[in-house]
Amino acid sequence: MDPTLHEREIRSTIAGLWPSFRGSDRDWTRATFEALRDLGSRFGYESRYSAKCGGSGEWLWDFLWCERDPRSGHIVSLPLVAESEWAKATLRHDFEKLLVADAPLKLIILQKLTDEQLKTAVAELRSYSLSYRGTPGLYLAAGWVYGGGAPHPSFESWRSNNAPAT
Repeated sequence: MDPTLHEREIRSTIAGLWPSFRGSDRDWTRATFEALRDLGSRFGYESRYSAKCGGSGEWLWDFLWCERDPRSGHIVSLPLVAESEWAKATLRHDFEKLLVADAPLKLIILQKLTDEQLKTAVAELRSYSLSYRGTPGLYLAAGWVYGGGAPHPSFESWRSNNAPAT
Protein backbone atom coordinates (compact mmCIF):
# COMPACT_ATOMS: atom_id res chain seq x y z
CA MET A 1 0.00 0.00 0.00
CA ASP A 2 1.45 3.32 -1.07
CA PRO A 3 -0.05 6.14 1.02
CA THR A 4 1.35 8.76 -1.38
CA LEU A 5 -0.52 7.22 -4.32
CA HIS A 6 -3.71 7.03 -2.27
CA GLU A 7 -3.24 10.64 -1.16
CA ARG A 8 -2.98 11.83 -4.78
CA GLU A 9 -6.10 9.87 -5.73
CA ILE A 10 -8.04 11.29 -2.77
CA ARG A 11 -7.00 14.85 -3.68
CA SER A 12 -8.10 14.29 -7.27
CA THR A 13 -11.41 12.72 -6.23
CA ILE A 14 -12.30 15.51 -3.81
CA ALA A 15 -11.10 18.28 -6.14
CA GLY A 16 -13.38 16.87 -8.83
CA LEU A 17 -16.40 16.58 -6.53
CA TRP A 18 -16.50 19.61 -4.26
CA PRO A 19 -16.51 22.61 -6.63
CA SER A 20 -19.77 21.57 -8.29
CA PHE A 21 -21.52 20.26 -5.16
CA ARG A 22 -24.19 22.14 -3.22
CA GLY A 23 -26.04 21.01 -0.12
CA SER A 24 -25.98 20.76 3.66
CA ASP A 25 -22.94 19.66 5.68
CA ARG A 26 -24.49 16.18 5.94
CA ASP A 27 -25.01 16.10 2.14
CA TRP A 28 -21.35 17.12 1.65
CA THR A 29 -20.19 14.42 4.03
CA ARG A 30 -22.35 11.78 2.36
CA ALA A 31 -21.13 12.70 -1.15
CA THR A 32 -17.50 12.79 0.01
CA PHE A 33 -17.73 9.44 1.80
CA GLU A 34 -19.46 7.81 -1.16
CA ALA A 35 -16.70 9.07 -3.47
CA LEU A 36 -14.05 7.77 -1.04
CA ARG A 37 -15.92 4.45 -0.80
CA ASP A 38 -15.85 4.10 -4.59
CA LEU A 39 -12.14 4.97 -4.68
CA GLY A 40 -11.36 2.46 -1.92
CA SER A 41 -13.30 -0.20 -3.77
CA ARG A 42 -11.04 0.33 -6.80
CA PHE A 43 -8.10 -0.50 -4.51
CA GLY A 44 -9.88 -3.57 -3.12
CA TYR A 45 -10.76 -2.06 0.27
CA GLU A 46 -13.94 -2.32 2.29
CA SER A 47 -15.23 1.05 3.54
CA ARG A 48 -16.92 1.74 6.86
CA TYR A 49 -18.79 4.94 7.65
CA SER A 50 -21.97 6.18 9.28
CA ALA A 51 -25.30 4.80 8.18
CA LYS A 52 -26.70 8.35 8.36
CA CYS A 53 -24.34 9.13 5.48
CA GLY A 54 -25.29 6.05 3.49
CA GLY A 55 -22.67 3.66 4.87
CA SER A 56 -22.94 0.32 6.62
CA GLY A 57 -22.02 1.74 10.03
CA GLU A 58 -19.31 3.89 11.56
CA TRP A 59 -16.47 2.03 13.22
CA LEU A 60 -14.25 4.14 15.53
CA TRP A 61 -13.59 6.86 12.93
CA ASP A 62 -15.96 8.76 10.66
CA PHE A 63 -14.62 6.86 7.65
CA LEU A 64 -12.06 4.14 7.02
CA TRP A 65 -10.75 1.72 4.45
CA CYS A 66 -10.30 -1.81 5.72
CA GLU A 67 -8.09 -4.42 4.07
CA ARG A 68 -8.99 -8.03 4.86
CA ASP A 69 -7.17 -11.30 4.31
CA PRO A 70 -9.02 -12.92 1.38
CA ARG A 71 -8.90 -16.40 2.93
CA SER A 72 -9.70 -15.77 6.59
CA GLY A 73 -11.54 -12.46 6.34
CA HIS A 74 -9.41 -11.11 9.18
CA ILE A 75 -8.47 -7.44 9.19
CA VAL A 76 -4.97 -7.02 7.80
CA SER A 77 -4.70 -3.22 7.89
CA LEU A 78 -6.52 0.07 7.81
CA PRO A 79 -4.94 1.91 4.86
CA LEU A 80 -6.98 5.07 5.55
CA VAL A 81 -8.80 6.59 8.49
CA ALA A 82 -10.68 9.88 8.19
CA GLU A 83 -12.50 12.38 10.33
CA SER A 84 -14.86 14.99 8.93
CA GLU A 85 -15.54 18.04 11.04
CA TRP A 86 -17.37 21.03 9.68
CA ALA A 87 -17.52 22.84 13.07
CA LYS A 88 -14.49 24.28 14.83
CA ALA A 89 -15.71 23.30 18.30
CA THR A 90 -14.78 19.63 17.94
CA LEU A 91 -12.00 19.82 15.34
CA ARG A 92 -9.19 19.11 17.81
CA HIS A 93 -11.12 16.21 19.37
CA ASP A 94 -11.74 14.63 15.97
CA PHE A 95 -8.16 15.16 14.83
CA GLU A 96 -6.84 13.50 17.98
CA LYS A 97 -8.68 10.33 16.93
CA LEU A 98 -6.48 10.33 13.82
CA LEU A 99 -3.34 10.66 15.92
CA VAL A 100 -3.93 7.34 17.63
CA ALA A 101 -4.88 5.47 14.46
CA ASP A 102 -2.56 2.76 13.21
CA ALA A 103 -3.01 3.77 9.58
CA PRO A 104 -0.45 4.99 7.05
CA LEU A 105 -2.84 7.67 5.69
CA LYS A 106 -4.90 9.95 7.91
CA LEU A 107 -7.42 12.36 6.36
CA ILE A 108 -9.06 15.33 8.08
CA ILE A 109 -11.90 17.06 6.23
CA LEU A 110 -12.83 20.57 7.30
CA GLN A 111 -14.22 23.88 6.08
CA LYS A 112 -13.24 27.49 6.70
CA LEU A 113 -14.42 30.89 5.50
CA THR A 114 -11.02 32.00 4.15
CA ASP A 115 -7.73 30.51 2.98
CA GLU A 116 -6.02 32.20 5.93
CA GLN A 117 -8.39 30.57 8.44
CA LEU A 118 -7.78 27.20 6.82
CA LYS A 119 -3.99 27.65 6.93
CA THR A 120 -4.20 28.58 10.62
CA ALA A 121 -6.35 25.55 11.45
CA VAL A 122 -4.09 23.16 9.52
CA ALA A 123 -0.96 24.60 11.18
CA GLU A 124 -2.56 23.89 14.57
CA LEU A 125 -3.46 20.32 13.56
CA ARG A 126 0.02 19.80 12.21
CA SER A 127 1.51 20.88 15.54
CA TYR A 128 -0.61 18.26 17.32
CA SER A 129 0.67 15.52 15.01
CA LEU A 130 4.29 16.57 15.42
CA SER A 131 3.96 16.43 19.22
CA TYR A 132 2.43 12.96 19.24
CA ARG A 133 4.89 10.09 19.73
CA GLY A 134 2.74 7.29 18.34
CA THR A 135 2.31 5.70 14.94
CA PRO A 136 3.86 7.82 12.18
CA GLY A 137 1.87 8.50 9.06
CA LEU A 138 0.98 10.72 6.17
CA TYR A 139 -1.63 13.33 7.04
CA LEU A 140 -3.87 14.99 4.48
CA ALA A 141 -6.04 17.99 5.30
CA ALA A 142 -8.80 18.50 2.75
CA GLY A 143 -10.39 21.87 3.32
CA TRP A 144 -13.32 23.63 1.69
CA VAL A 145 -12.86 27.41 1.59
CA TYR A 146 -16.39 28.73 1.18
CA GLY A 147 -16.01 32.50 1.55
CA GLY A 148 -15.34 35.08 -1.11
CA GLY A 149 -16.41 34.93 -4.69
CA ALA A 150 -14.84 31.60 -5.61
CA PRO A 151 -15.29 28.75 -3.09
CA HIS A 152 -12.64 26.08 -3.62
CA PRO A 153 -10.96 23.00 -2.16
CA SER A 154 -7.52 23.33 -0.63
CA PHE A 155 -5.14 20.56 0.39
CA GLU A 156 -2.09 20.23 2.57
CA SER A 157 -0.20 17.09 3.48
CA TRP A 158 2.66 16.35 5.84
CA ARG A 159 4.44 13.41 7.39
CA SER A 160 4.72 12.67 11.06
CA ASN A 161 7.74 10.44 11.60
CA ASN A 162 7.75 10.55 15.36
CA ALA A 163 8.97 7.43 17.05
CA PRO A 164 7.69 6.37 20.48
CA ALA A 165 9.83 7.50 23.41
CA THR A 166 11.89 4.74 24.94
